[in-house]
Parts: sequence; C-alpha cells; structure tokens
Amino acid sequence: MLSILNASLKRILTVLAVALSLGASAQLPTSVDIDLVPGAGANQMDVLLKANGNPFNQVISNIVFTVRWADSSPATLGANGSSAWCPIPNSAFQPSATAMVTTGGFKYRTYSYVSTVQIGETEDNGGCGPTGAVLLANTWTPVFTITVSNNTGCTAFNIVNDGYTGANNRNYFIALNGNQTLTGTIEPTAVNIGACSPDCLGVIGGTALPGTPCNDNNPCTINDVYTGTAPNCGCVGTPDNTDTDGDGIPNCSDSCPTVPGQIGSACNDNNPCTTNDVLNASCQCVGTPDNTDTDGDGIPNCSDSCPTVPGQIGSACNDNNPCTTNDVLNASCQCVGTPDNTDTDGDGIPNCSDSCPTVPGQIGSDLQRQQPLHDQ
Repeated sequence: MLSILNASLKRILTVLAVALSLGASAQLPTSVDIDLVPGAGANQMDVLLKANGNPFNQVISNIVFTVRWADSSPATLGANGSSAWCPIPNSAFQPSATAMVTTGGFKYRTYSYVSTVQIGETEDNGGCGPTGAVLLANTWTPVFTITVSNNTGCTAFNIVNDGYTGANNRNYFIALNGNQTLTGTIEPTAVNIGACSPDCLGVIGGTALPGTPCNDNNPCTINDVYTGTAPNCGCVGTPDNTDTDGDGIPNCSDSCPTVPGQIGSACNDNNPCTTNDVLNASCQCVGTPDNTDTDGDGIPNCSDSCPTVPGQIGSACNDNNPCTTNDVLNASCQCVGTPDNTDTDGDGIPNCSDSCPTVPGQIGSDLQRQQPLHDQ
C-alpha cells in the first residue's frame, strides 16, 4: 500500500513540476473543444480536438470524454484506440477505456489518460512520433481513432455530457500543463455507423425505401410506392377508375360511390309527400315534406287522388242532378251519379222531374173530370 501511495504522490509531484516549469513559458489556448467524426474506415470514428486562440504542443495533463449510443444497438467500442497523430509507443497521449456501462436506454464508454510528457517531444523521449505533435490554433486536429465492432443497422454515436456522465465524473474534461480551466465545448453532431444511408424521407437508416408503400395523396391511385433514388424519391400510384355505382364518376372522387350522384344531387325518395329530393351527407335520398292541401279536405295533395276536389275517387258527392243517384267522384275526379228514371205515377215524367210524382201530371196540369154514365 505504501509503495502505491508513494508512486501516486510521485506522479502528482511530477505533473505539478512540469506544469510549473511550462506554465511560465507557454501561451495556452483559451479552451479546447472536442468532436467525434466518421473515421477513414467504415467502422471507425475519429476524436478531434481544437485549441482555441493558440496552438499547443506541450503536456495534455489529463483528458476524459465519454461516447454514448443507444442500448438497442449491439455495437461495442474498442478499449484502446489508435492515433496516427501520436502513435504508439508514446507516453504523451494514450487514452484507454473503462468498461462499457448500460443505463437509461444508452450504452456508455469513457476514455481517459493522464500524462506528464509533452506531445511535442519525439517518440524517443516518450512524445508523439518522429517529429512530435501539435494542436493547431483554431483548427480541428484528429488525435484518436475508435473502432466500432458488432454493429448492425445504423447506430448513432456522440461524445456527451449528460445526467449519467455528470453524476459519475465522466463529463468531457481536459487539462493542459496542469491548467484545469480550459475545457471547451462538445460539437454535438452524431456519427452514424452502419447502414445509414438516408431513406426517401431523409431519415438516416430509415425504412422508407424505393419500392416500399407511401401515399401520393391522390385518392384516384392505389398501390402507391416510392420511386427513384433516396433521398430524392417520388411517390407514384396506379390509377384506379373504379365506378361502383356506374354514374360516370370514379369512386375516388365520388362523394357517394355506391349511390348514383353526388351529395346534393337531385334524386327520388319515392315518397310523394316530399319535394326537392336530394342526396344528403350520408348519401341517402331525402326530400322536404310537402303537406299542401289544395282542396282543404284534410288529405294532403301528395296522397289525395283528387287533390283539387274535396274527397277521393269513389267518395260520395252531389252532382246536383236530381235524376241521378249514388253520386261519387269518378276516376277523373268528376261527380257522377247513376241515372234514375223511376215513374211512380206512370205519367211519363220520371219522379226526379215530376212535381207530382205520385199523381199523373204536374202541378197546374188541366185535367178533365170523368163523369159516370147514367141510364138515359
């Protein structure tokens, strides 16, 4: 235990000593930003650093950053990346990863490194490559490559500061020459690895691909599918002119596809007691009730066989002809009776026009008195 403490104390003292020795001579960047971008290989990502204000080639005393991706992805990240900027072997910049953590719908892997060696030193002195390395001022510099394995589909990766990283001391952090106040910002754009071409809707790794169903918003087509090349696709359907009700208007533009006509079209509801029949919003033929009663007999014209004459065909009436009986309205709605020529008194004048129907003659007739014959 004592040896471990001594080793740690020695390392801390060394870092402080280097920081003190370099601090006076170095013009530090105002901050250092970090970014994650696609790498040279299909399954590689590059970590970039940008020194703001001033270049830097001395000691990256400490760096910590965390990569996050969806826990639905089977992808894994390499524990030890590589760096063409500061190739192994070196003691200046070799980030390595902690174990992958899955929590809150995401997977995380944190990379970190502590150093006391200047990146500008050559590899012979523990630095970076044969000529040393530098973070150029205001320029993104690729410093580290991470390999992605076991990926399927399309997976988005980000360097993040979030609730998990903040609670577990895994937020992005960088110290230069021991100065711990230079941590800049994270460029937030995700890196998409895998089958990540945009689909017809512009969604990376989406399923809206040419040949799959879509909607061309034309009601007169069916079987619409995406055409062309993603993401600049068209959506085209097959014309459908089916006309179920045979009214000459295809179903696709027919507001009443199973009933001839359109909503508002004239129709016949077969009800004589309605007028102005039209197809309603439910494509039912409905008219306006009409209870007009022209002859005032209490029966509306619509169901009155004699709409202008009180009564119905066959109803009793009076034809004002005393020489008829059983007067009724005929099929022409005329009042007609049966002739009655009864002549009770046999005087040749029918009772109907005989002022004295039971006595031969008429009122005022001059009748000769017949006298009985007497013996002479």
